[in-house]
Amino acid sequence: MWWPGRRSGQDVKWLQEVRRAGTVADRVAAMTLLLQESAVANLRSLDELLRWVGKSSGARAVAGQAIDALREIFIAALLPDRKLKFFEEQPIAAVPDNKEGMRRLLYFYVEDQIKRRYAAFVGMLEEASRENLEFLKDKTLKAIATLLAAKPEQEAHLLAALVNKLGDPSRKLASKAGYLLRGVLEEHPAMKVVMAREVERFLFRPGLQERARYYGVIFLNQMPLSHNASEGNTLSYALAQKLVDIYFTLFKLILEGKLGHGSELVDARMLGALLAGVRRAFPYVHGDASEGVASHHADALFRVLHTAPLGVAVQALALLFQLLSARSAVSDRFYRCCTPRICPANTVLPKPACPHVSSLQAAKHSSHGMGVAV
Repeated sequence: MWWPGRRSGQDVKWLQEVRRAGTVADRVAAMTLLLQESAVANLRSLDELLRWVGKSSGARAVAGQAIDALREIFIAALLPDRKLKFFEEQPIAAVPDNKEGMRRLLYFYVEDQIKRRYAAFVGMLEEASRENLEFLKDKTLKAIATLLAAKPEQEAHLLAALVNKLGDPSRKLASKAGYLLRGVLEEHPAMKVVMAREVERFLFRPGLQERARYYGVIFLNQMPLSHNASEGNTLSYALAQKLVDIYFTLFKLILEGKLGHGSELVDARMLGALLAGVRRAFPYVHGDASEGVASHHADALFRVLHTAPLGVAVQALALLFQLLSARSAVSDRFYRCCTPRICPANTVLPKPACPHVSSLQAAKHSSHGMGVAV
């Protein structure tokens, strides 16, 4: 794919002239065609497009055109469906000392150069994603997500850059980053655990704003979970366990005052999102691992019942009932906490707590069956 094509010499000469003296749009188009025709002979055109993406290029509109062009060139013409190798990583010692061997060495060299230039391009995209101009950040986000979904090269850096935008100051762009991440998961379901780990690193980053952390938790709450054997039970169990671990770690840090604003409203919103995430992921945790979830985290949940706002307390009770009933270990302690906290006369439950009332009604009926007074 990197070797000269069949375009006539006259056509190539005309494209070279346009590349030197045409308008910006024409020059971008000419360099794109030249690279698609032969990467070997036109690495200089690739370098010029990369310069336009860089900060020193000046006009941001030009950078936007160059980003679009490079994204298409790398996907359509330059990147194979595998990770590239540096020259020194190739089996050079096995190359024969003949014309075919020289051709193979040239192939290794071109692959090395494309790998280095693509790494530079990804770094430039990360830098451009931190620009103040929203249209450029939007274009950069789309390019990062498209490259991540299309090719495995620089996968870790692209994923980290996209996850990082969950913390963008613009709510619109932060929301779009979550949307694009879900789109990548739709194309590559096997990336679920890898993506969860990257979001975990993001969530525990020092100095992260609480709004960004909240967006990260909401994204985790929207990750697809499945018992579908075609996706692999081991993968599903690993993802669910990872999510539960993340939720409870954040939960305990907030209760200890190590995370959060200290504002009751903000912390209650985060606690509610974490509890909702645990309730959603717990049914997918492997049976052996689920046994330990309740015993390890019950005390923290009981603590919330006495300190959190009513809506969060209702969610915590519903989660406790779910965890304890899964191992047939609903205790008298649970029933004693249930009625005084949420069932006094004329109590009006906040709207977020309403979906959890059915679980507590089940708890009430269960208590009657056990002869526990509530």
